[in-house]
Amino acid sequence: MSEGVVTRSLSIGAGAADVWDALVDPSRLEDWFADEVDAQDGELCPGSEVLFRWDDGTERVGVVQEVDAPRRLAFRWADGGGEETEVAFELAEEPAGTRVTVVERGLTARSAAGRALSWGPRLAGLRLAACAVAA
Repeated sequence: MSEGVVTRSLSIGAGAADVWDALVDPSRLEDWFADEVDAQDGELCPGSEVLFRWDDGTERVGVVQEVDAPRRLAFRWADGGGEETEVAFELAEEPAGTRVTVVERGLTARSAAGRALSWGPRLAGLRLAACAVAA
């Protein structure tokens, strides 16, 4: 991890289509990413706004920047304190499934350490959600 950027990768034993669906379907995002996901028009598409809420009261508002199915999803989001970052998920097919890499840019040095810890469990949740469909 370099200052301001957090990168995490994980192999998932499911096809890219299953992983992609768990990544972009707002109701599926509630299975692994946030407790509540409210997407403008019910889907993630370039320019759409997405509200992520967690049970602890945390909220983040995001704007989808790029959707390149089933390879890349990117959005900008901000927390209540005003820190805005860019998050990009990249999917690459592997012989045994799909490699997912998440990169979050624009973090302060202070928030990068905490965010580095939070992406591991989130990606593990994505693995469970994607494999549940693939099974």
